[in-house]
Amino acid sequence: MSREANKKLIENLHHIWNEADYSMMEEVYSKDVVVHWPRGFLLSESRGIDGVRSTIEGVRSAIPDWTETVYDMIIEGDKVVTRYTSTGVNLGDYAGVKATGKKIELDEISIYRIEEGKVIEQWCLSDDTSMLVTLGLLAESPDL
Repeated sequence: MSREANKKLIENLHHIWNEADYSMMEEVYSKDVVVHWPRGFLLSESRGIDGVRSTIEGVRSAIPDWTETVYDMIIEGDKVVTRYTSTGVNLGDYAGVKATGKKIELDEISIYRIEEGKVIEQWCLSDDTSMLVTLGLLAESPDL
């Protein structure tokens, strides 16, 4: 695929997360997609289009206004990297944690591997510690 096609594909992926527009899932994700989540995350990975959709639905049930703002995109061969911030207000329970009503801001970096015009694999890294502090689930560290 061309650089422009890879760029558009990943823009569409972020659109799915931002708008819960599941009509684009099969255009963006391979049926065999595997998403690797950060260690300690509720799931270690999501498999297949249904697994990714279930993860998106779970996140958006807790944070209905989930929005990913992409700041950087690097495209090299069959890989694309995005650096982005996810924001939203925690209005629903998630993973046994009660809704807090607090706004979260989560810095993330994802690496996507593209095969036959679709995302076949993703590795996601996020600043979960700052999110836990924001939600009041982890005490903020004193300055050293």
